[in-house]
Amino acid sequence: MPLILEIKDCFLTVDKRNKEMHNQKHFDGYIETRVRGDAFEKGIDLELEIKHDDSQTNYGLQAVDFFSWSIYRTIARKDERFFKIFEDLVKIGEKWYC
Repeated sequence: MPLILEIKDCFLTVDKRNKEMHNQKHFDGYIETRVRGDAFEKGIDLELEIKHDDSQTNYGLQAVDFFSWSIYRTIARKDERFFKIFEDLVKIGEKWYC
């Protein structure tokens, strides 16, 4: 059993209009299990709150959507124009999984 090193709060906002989430409760349960399990393995006691919001009114969700789309476009189409906007802000880089 890992030693609990610290307690952290984690707030996750997801787009409630996401067409891939047919059952938000199932999605929430999956995320809670994965995130809390990974945190526990690292010795972190995590409090997780998941909120469903509308991306048409939440500018944070719009920004994350654009950022993730720019990564997708870089990988799928070898088009780095949009990712270059963020390139200098990314502190940790790993090979993209394809």
